[in-house]
Amino acid sequence: MAVVEMAFCLPVIVLVIFGGIQAANLIFLKQAISEAAYEGALFGSKPEATQAETVSRAVSHDIL
Repeated sequence: MAVVEMAFCLPVIVLVIFGGIQAANLIFLKQAISEAAYEGALFGSKPEATQAETVSRAVSHDIL
């Protein structure tokens, strides 16, 4: 009886666990992209900033 319960519940449990991991990865990636955009905009708003420096500053943040 326990084997049958496990056979039905295990796929759902695995799906919930791996779904949670993927959701956490997605949230982390969104936050990293937001932070890179913020840094680029903050640096680009300075009067002496050039476009190349601004892009370099935004890209310099490691997303992965």
